[in-house]
Order: sequence, then C-alpha cells, then structure tokens
Amino acid sequence: MNMKTGADYLADELYAHGVRTVFVFTGGAIAAIIDSAQKRGIKVIPYDHELDASYAAEGYVRANSMPTAVMVTSGPGATNTISGIAGSWFDSIPVLFISGQVKSFEKTNFDLYLQRGFQEVDFIKSSGQFTKYSSTVDHSSQIIPSIREAFKAMVSGRPGPAVLDITMDAQMDAVDKVHTKPQDFYSFEESLCRGLLHNTNPSSSDADFESLLNQMNESKNPVILVGGGAQWLPKGLFEKIASILNIKIISTYAGVNSIQQENSLYNGMIGPFGHPKANKTLLEASDLFILGARIPTRAFPILSESSSKKFQSVRKWALTVDPSEFINHKIGPLEKIYLGLLYDFCKYVESKMSYTNSTPQILHAKDNILPEGMFAAKTTSKNKSSKIENTYTVDGLIDSLNNTLPDNSDVFVDVGQNAVALALGLKRNRGERLFSSWANSPMGYSLPAALGAALEENERPSICVIGDGGIRTALSSFPNLRAMIGKAKIILWDNRGYQTIVDHSLKFQQHGNPVNIDTGLNYFPLKEVLIASDIRVMEASGELEVDMQSFFDSDKHDILIVSIDESIRMSANPAI
Repeated sequence: MNMKTGADYLADELYAHGVRTVFVFTGGAIAAIIDSAQKRGIKVIPYDHELDASYAAEGYVRANSMPTAVMVTSGPGATNTISGIAGSWFDSIPVLFISGQVKSFEKTNFDLYLQRGFQEVDFIKSSGQFTKYSSTVDHSSQIIPSIREAFKAMVSGRPGPAVLDITMDAQMDAVDKVHTKPQDFYSFEESLCRGLLHNTNPSSSDADFESLLNQMNESKNPVILVGGGAQWLPKGLFEKIASILNIKIISTYAGVNSIQQENSLYNGMIGPFGHPKANKTLLEASDLFILGARIPTRAFPILSESSSKKFQSVRKWALTVDPSEFINHKIGPLEKIYLGLLYDFCKYVESKMSYTNSTPQILHAKDNILPEGMFAAKTTSKNKSSKIENTYTVDGLIDSLNNTLPDNSDVFVDVGQNAVALALGLKRNRGERLFSSWANSPMGYSLPAALGAALEENERPSICVIGDGGIRTALSSFPNLRAMIGKAKIILWDNRGYQTIVDHSLKFQQHGNPVNIDTGLNYFPLKEVLIASDIRVMEASGELEVDMQSFFDSDKHDILIVSIDESIRMSANPAI
C-alpha cells in the first residue's frame, strides 16, 4: 500500500495551488515538510535568517504575482518571522507562513503553564492580529482543508498573509488516504488581479458603481485618491480608467505604481513628504473619491487651521473592501462608503463609458521632479558636512537613476530618505515599478525582497536601493546575493548613518542617539565586508550618471556604492 505522510499531502496541495518556490530556514520541527516539498519538485530557497526569508517571499509575490510559502521551525524560527508577517499584513501581500510545532502530546496549555515543549510558542496567538487566517494543525487530516482555507482567505477582500502551525506528528504520520471534497483550483494571479469578495450581490454592486460613477461625472472638480488597493490590478487598467474619466489623480505611497509619474492627470503623492502639488490638489477638490486607499496619518499632509476647515468642506466618497477603516478617520465624515472591489469598478466604468483613445499627455519632464529643497545640505556644528571625497546629492542620484535604469525594472527601495526620494522622484516612464514595505518600514527589507523577486525569469530586472544602515541589518542575505550573482543590482545609498533618525533627532533637539559615527554608532567597514563576502563592488567616483550607466550595462559588479553627503537633511513640507 502506498502510504503518504501529512507532509507529503501538504506538498501536493501547495503544488496544486501553484506554489513552485518556497523560502526556508530549516530546523527539526519543519524538516519533514521541507523534505516533502523538495521531493514534490518545489524549489527550496534557504536563508540564514527567517526574517530575510519572509521579506524575500514578499518580494517574490509582489513582483511575480505567484504564490509562495515561508517554512520555519518552531519557537524562535516562528517568532523571527513576525515582522515579515506584519509587513505583509499592512501592505496586503498574500504570503503563506508555515511553522513547525512540537508533537501534539507535548503541547502546552499556555493559559496554565509557561512552556512544556522544547522551542514551543503559541504562534497562532503571537501572529494572529497580522493574518487573514491562522490555524493550528494537530492531525494530518486537517492539513488539506487548512491550506485551502488559508489560500481562500489570503486573496479575499483585502489580501494578506496566513499562518499554519503544524505539529511534528501531523507532518510525519503516514496515512493511507486523506478524504477531502473535490477542489477547483483557481489561478492565484487572476484571483489577485480581480480580487475576491464573498457574500456580495452583483446587482447591488452595479447599483453602487452606477451611483459612484454618477457622482464623479457630476462633480465640479473631482479628484481621485488611489492607494494600495490598485497594486494588483492588471497592468495599465487603472491608467486606462483614469483616461476615460479624465479626472485628476493623486496617490498614497502604496498607490504610486497605478499611474505613470509623468502622466498629465497625475498630480503626485500626498503627505508631509509628498508632492506639494498633490497636497494642493487634495485641498482644492470639490469631491474626493478614495479608491482602495486607507490614508494612514503619516500619509496625510500637514494642514493649517484654515486649510483644515477648507478640507472639511470637500465632499468625500470611498470605495473599499474594509469600511471599518473610515470609522473616526482623520479626514472626517464621508458622504458614502461603497463596499466593493476596485477591479470590478474599473471594469464597470470600462463597460459604461467609451474610450476615445485621447491618451493623457506624458510630460517627459527633463528636470528633477523632487520637491525643491526637500533634500538640502544643512551644515551645523552638530551636523558636519561630509568628510568623504566624491559625495553626491540626493537630487543627483535620482536624476542618474531616471536616466540609466533598465527598462521595466522592478525597484525595491528600503526606508527613510531613499524610500521617500524614489517615491517622489522616480519618473516610472519606462515601465518601472517601485516597491517597498510602505507601512511597516523595516530597515533591511529591500535586499532580500529584491532577491526574492529575481528568482523568476520574468524579464524584469530586479533593482535594490538600500541605505548603509539598511544593509547592515541585511547581512544574513549576503550568501543569497552571492549565490544569485547577476540576478539583481544593488545601489547602496551610503550616507554613513541612520540619517532619517538624524533628521528626527535634530528636529526635536535629541542629541544622545547613536545614529552615526560621530554620535556613537559603531564603525562598520562596509566595503571590506562586502568584498570579503565575494560580492563584486563598484564605487561611484566620477560623473554619477556615467558611472551608473556603466554599472547597469556591465555584468562585472553587483553593488554600486554611492556616497551621499551626510549633511543632507530631509525636510517635511510646511503646513498648507
């Protein structure tokens, strides 16, 4: 009799759902599942830290719209993924996390006892607030139903991660057959692009879409604010709908990929570190139509008292899968909240309004589009100008990227100055897409995320932009970078410290933080560590655009170090 283990059934089910690659940090409590995944033909990508494996998996899903899983052992293996799970939750990225667990008879009643099993934690309780679905699996018969529920939950409504915590005996017990209901396996990518929203009446949705479209057409000065809900739409769909509607567009950070930076309808990204034009457009709207955006506090511009009063007179409408986001929201009361999927609304508009092929003008601005003065050198006695030769400005770096990035690049940017600068200044006029962990914003995210994205041969170059502080926290990804020579290119934004925290410390006159070498941050021989890791390094030393073009054109280097003048501060927009 051909017996299979629970781990074998799990691997079969993952494969049936389209999983072809998983990211792992192995251990005794997960070894059986990893072994079965390899036998099933699923590519196993090992990482030296569970958090980097989590970021790599997120990058893989973002860039490829393909399903994957992170597999880790019990205890510290599971808890090390929590920042990764949180990032996937806040940015709505569907990643399946599978943790091993002690055998079911060893499990602790955590309401009564501290811990009974070796490396045992209550991972479901620890991660539950960051998941669309989480379940403990104590028996092999529960594996297939749990995976099916997890995949269904991950792409329903607002997408997000799921967690399965599987005991060792559920993994290793051999069983003759697991009885399950027949399953029609849907396309993961199609489900993401379209979205799934259960228990909705199509005729009711059409009535809401008609009402929303009428409000847009009747508005004197309509403005659309688009957010992360557009990130999974088919390429070009939202831009086409914007053209049909002929309405000004502004975005949050998470919505920047929905429309080209230089599209004449796009007025930029809002926020304290947004485009001043976008903030002004927000304020001058007669009606604000919020599509797939939740507008967290840090994404909203700073308003003066008079502007706050003016903004309250703007009528606001929202299309969302999560109406609770707008309870007691900073933007004030809404005229109406429509429950529905952005994809369905876009297709409704497409069916009801003619497309005249009057494509909005692409401006092709030659000049830098960063807000003037946002990244300026401000030298003080406590904020010294650079001691390094051949330093560059942020404006110069963004200009060089815009002129040299390979077409259709997937650019993964880290946090702080580099994330803000690219969100504002990357023109995205040659098919580029910009990704980051926008909401959770952990340092060190962009390197493993870019490496994860580069695993599939999708003809999109994978580019990482990361600061020297971020790369210090991503050291455990160096072996993966070395193993993927030629698969990704890294721009190292080196300003010798945690400069966004420097900005914060200077603003609030906090002088005790170890944020750079002068204030107590331990010296780190960055270039020497990279070279010692067999990573091929190039340093910008002449005209930056020439050096950067050479870097992208050549297969001889993996990292280009660009020294940024550390006296450059990032200043928020003043109140409007």
